[in-house]
Amino acid sequence: MDTLLSKPVVRERLELSPFVARLAEGLADDADIKMRCHAMLVALSALPAGQPVLTGALDTLLEPLRKTLIAQLKDNAVPQQVERHDDLVRSAMRAVRALERLPEAETVPKLGELVRNTLKAGRLADKYAAVCAEEEAKPADGE
Repeated sequence: MDTLLSKPVVRERLELSPFVARLAEGLADDADIKMRCHAMLVALSALPAGQPVLTGALDTLLEPLRKTLIAQLKDNAVPQQVERHDDLVRSAMRAVRALERLPEAETVPKLGELVRNTLKAGRLADKYAAVCAEEEAKPADGE
């Protein structure tokens, strides 16, 4: 799926609604698949043709993202598991941030609720602020 999205000639012919439906399924898969799907959501959100499709599918996309964000490790998790979990949560945050920036995303109540109650409040607030700051700094780096 990543290859289809990365090739402009193929991407132009891609039916985005079924593609996004498969992405939503991938968001509930194992950690490696989730992270790939997060990256594809970010890439798709940057494409003008992908934006309305993603906005229309936000309700479907948000629940698996929320589950990833609120997942807790067991107390006996080894350092590698903790690091991997943190990477997965940051990846999900980047995907939510990309979705949050979609045109008309503010019209989807579930997105506002997820950002307000899960990401900007509580234990994830500092991490989400760092992800937002990192994302805001990227355009300046390219200049």
